[in-house]
Amino acid sequence: MKIFRWILSVCGFLILSASLASAQRAGVTAPLGAPWEPTDVRHGTVAAVWYPSPVTNAERRMLVYTPPGYELSDAAYPVL
Repeated sequence: MKIFRWILSVCGFLILSASLASAQRAGVTAPLGAPWEPTDVRHGTVAAVWYPSPVTNAERRMLVYTPPGYELSDAAYPVL
């Protein structure tokens, strides 16, 4: 079992992570492997899309993320 300790500063107040003993009592565990190691999860797609901008009177580029399976789906997805 791996337990990661952390300190978070919010508006000058330090918030300390739980100790190893209290984390174990609460059943908190970290996933195996380092956070930067790849995991076996489905990934979406990031596409570069060009669009005309009336403000700049030029073509602009935006990056659009679509979730896994979006291209083959007929479902409606929310837009931010």
